[in-house]
Amino acid sequence: MYSLSLIRFIIPIFLVLSLGACATSNTGLSTAEDTTPRKKIHKNLQKYIDQLYSDDATERAWAIYNIGKAHKKALNTVPYLVAMLGDNDVAVMNRYIGKNYTLGSTTTPADEAVRALGKIGQASVKPLLNALKNSDKAIVLKAIKALGLVKDSEAIKPLAAFLASDDKRIRLEAANSLSRFRNPWVSEYLLKALKNKDPAIRSTALYAIGKRKNPVTIPTLLTLFNDPDINIRLQVLYIISKFRDERVILPVLKQLDTENTDYRIEVITVLGNIRDYRVIEKLIKLLGEDNKKVRIAAAESLSQIAEVSFGINQAKWKDWWKNKLKRAAKH
Repeated sequence: MYSLSLIRFIIPIFLVLSLGACATSNTGLSTAEDTTPRKKIHKNLQKYIDQLYSDDATERAWAIYNIGKAHKKALNTVPYLVAMLGDNDVAVMNRYIGKNYTLGSTTTPADEAVRALGKIGQASVKPLLNALKNSDKAIVLKAIKALGLVKDSEAIKPLAAFLASDDKRIRLEAANSLSRFRNPWVSEYLLKALKNKDPAIRSTALYAIGKRKNPVTIPTLLTLFNDPDINIRLQVLYIISKFRDERVILPVLKQLDTENTDYRIEVITVLGNIRDYRVIEKLIKLLGEDNKKVRIAAAESLSQIAEVSFGINQAKWKDWWKNKLKRAAKH
């Protein structure tokens, strides 16, 4: 049971923390109103602009959600929405679920602003690029995310610069946003980041490359099997397992030439994911190794490729493969 004095101490702190985002947003809203007076906002949206000043985070979030639905009518609301990117108060949307709000029971005004700016599109780009310069990292994170939803080529270079950020959250958000682009220049920036000396930055670039699944990156990915950081090599294995490309087979097989058992098992698993019959004989050979974990991994990958299962029984797998080759020769 808390003492009365402790409660008196906690409550003011809680109020300061919860009102902080709102105060910051109100400052931004004043600037937005200087840029675009409320009277110039579309008449159907003016009530929602007024709601942005509410003390209730749920009301603010609901207003932003409705502004986002207006699309073209909401073009000149962008300064107001950007001002809300720092409003991370929790909004409980239960009162609005069923009124076209289906995104979940909780959100924040900032998250709704990200989605609304993404829907508005190109008109959001320049204000969001300016928001990238904000000293508040929370606002920068939201601006990065919104630019990823807009997917305008003007944002590619600024987003790529964040791949080298000291802040892991910002690096990953930038990588996530870049992965949404289909512009070929994105691959160039990501491949360049793979040459960075910092393994954390290389890992971030790999994360984005893995999400994009662009075959043009395969040759560079294969060179990273020489990376001194085993975590980078493991990440490359995971990404390559997404590609059904014959160029990866021999380089992946060569990765078995290591004494690191855990790494070999990961390689064997990837061979199963690639599902190419050209690795069958190698996997059957691995069933003869002394290490039981290696044998089990090889059997599982064989089953994944062949869609039959003989466990770790090497003799049965050899007979199956021999018969398979005989049937193939007849055709």
